[in-house]
Amino acid sequence: MFGLHDLAYRWSHLSIVFRGQQLVRFPPETMRKAGGPAQRIRVDSSRFVGASNSPLNRLAFGLFCLFVFSIPWENLLMWSAVVTVSHMLGLVALPVAVLAILESGQLRRLSVPLVLMALFVAWGSLSFFWTVDVEATRKLVISWVQNLGMVWLIWELADQRGRQLVLMRTYVFGTMVSAGGTIYSYLTGSKVHYQRYTASGFDPNDLALLLALSLPISFYLTTIHRHSRLVWIYRLQLLAAIFAIGLTGSRGVLIATLVALAYLPFGSVKMTFRKKCAFLLVGVTAISFTLAFMPETTWKRWRGMGGELEQGTWSGRKAIWSAGLELVREYPVQGVGAGGFRTATSSALVAHNAFLSVLVEEGLVGFALFLLLILSLTLPALGLPTVERNLWLVLLVTWVVGVSSLTWETKKATWFLFGLAAARLADRGVNSGVRVPRPAFVTGTPST
Repeated sequence: MFGLHDLAYRWSHLSIVFRGQQLVRFPPETMRKAGGPAQRIRVDSSRFVGASNSPLNRLAFGLFCLFVFSIPWENLLMWSAVVTVSHMLGLVALPVAVLAILESGQLRRLSVPLVLMALFVAWGSLSFFWTVDVEATRKLVISWVQNLGMVWLIWELADQRGRQLVLMRTYVFGTMVSAGGTIYSYLTGSKVHYQRYTASGFDPNDLALLLALSLPISFYLTTIHRHSRLVWIYRLQLLAAIFAIGLTGSRGVLIATLVALAYLPFGSVKMTFRKKCAFLLVGVTAISFTLAFMPETTWKRWRGMGGELEQGTWSGRKAIWSAGLELVREYPVQGVGAGGFRTATSSALVAHNAFLSVLVEEGLVGFALFLLLILSLTLPALGLPTVERNLWLVLLVTWVVGVSSLTWETKKATWFLFGLAAARLADRGVNSGVRVPRPAFVTGTPST
């Protein structure tokens, strides 16, 4: 007899599972094999297409790519100390992205790293009640909220590997602009200080780390892309970035660069013999350029690293770190407040160490959240395939080494790296805290 149960069963082959507007069809045979009328079928929607591919969604992702492209060279075009080209592009991309997400009618369930990022920002916002510098806290919290918004857009718009690779490629292309600007400064003799060269508007240490983070990504892209022109662009970027890092003369980032280059032997495991030969040619060229054109002042700075570590002040950083540790003893739990390091130490200088900066300003609570965030990205990465696992581990270690002498917990590049890592881990299903929106349950009850 044909009844409501039979109608529901026959309708089951047109059941919809919402995951980026993907229509999943269940024929009656599938329903029978699944266990009959009384069994509910839970569909893992992460196996299907991710973000919506509507015109508005594609426009939003394109605008967001322009924003990511500008991150490595944002200081080349500034309207004020805080308004850069990336800031303006972000203001354009955000409302379009929000409209695209609203059009899709769904939000992705947040993963563990994203929750920890939100908690970290929330704790920093609470420091308004005890901060030693209200204005500095206000500016820093606004910056964190903006970075958190960037991470959320990565999470919503780049939940597919293809889009994640596009963001990687876009960042690498952006570093070619800043590396080119640094080389131009060298060719025109535009020195920053102590015969250190950098693109206009950049601190040499910050720029060097921006470029160092691009090295493993660029080499990874050479191993997976088959388009010869793109591959040679990545190789050219490697050459330009390494040379530009040398021109900055950054000693702290030199160590981070060596860590980044450690990915090369791991990433070349699955390369063809022809690609290995081509990369060897690029490596020999990079070494030749370095030996032939690197300023003598850079070599002098690098040769003096050992003595500076043993007897020097590390450009005054040791005194800053000592003052910061004293503040930790005075304000161990809640810290001095977000952005309050300079005021609390009566110094015009920042902490020059991201971990110490967080510990001093956010206290043990904020520091614990920060460490948990890093661990939530590092430990699950061990479950990735070998080549990708090595990529993300090297990237994270490069970042840790680099920020040990820089205050980078507020930088866009830091949050971009964290957001992209969180998206990739969720896409692979490695992070146990990552869940796509709860899919539909399909229930069929045929007539008997």
